[in-house]
Amino acid sequence: MNRHKSTVDDKRKPHECNICSKTFTQTCNLWRHKQSVYYKLDHECDICGKIVTQACVVKKHKRNVHDKLRPHKCDICSKHLQTQVI
Repeated sequence: MNRHKSTVDDKRKPHECNICSKTFTQTCNLWRHKQSVYYKLDHECDICGKIVTQACVVKKHKRNVHDKLRPHKCDICSKHLQTQVI
């Protein structure tokens, strides 16, 4: 939740791609960007066919999209989140 507030609610994107200068809120998002755009490592969701860069991202996608497991709500923007940090 704290990471969500500092990046989404404060709109900070401190991680920049050294190839195209696109910015990201988290290092893992920058890494995934590079994997999907420049290295083309693909994993597919067996439910909807969405292509992602990592097998663990397929698992997270299934939980968030298909199982809709987002029990935590941000008290600023009301967005529902998968995890809560105290």
